[in-house]
Amino acid sequence: MAQVVFDTLKFVRTLEKSGISAVQAEAISVAVQESHESIDVATKRDLDDLRKDLTTQITEVRMA
Repeated sequence: MAQVVFDTLKFVRTLEKSGISAVQAEAISVAVQESHESIDVATKRDLDDLRKDLTTQITEVRMA
């Protein structure tokens, strides 16, 4: 499955703009990124690819 894109630099800068220190923002960013990496999520593209594959297989079975 595809990985969710997470822009850590943008995230850190957003946190810093809201008044969080650079050290805290970086720590929060690492925690969020690690949590995203531990999740196996199906994207819309994954689901679309699966749908196309299943449609092809169903068509082949019906023609057999």
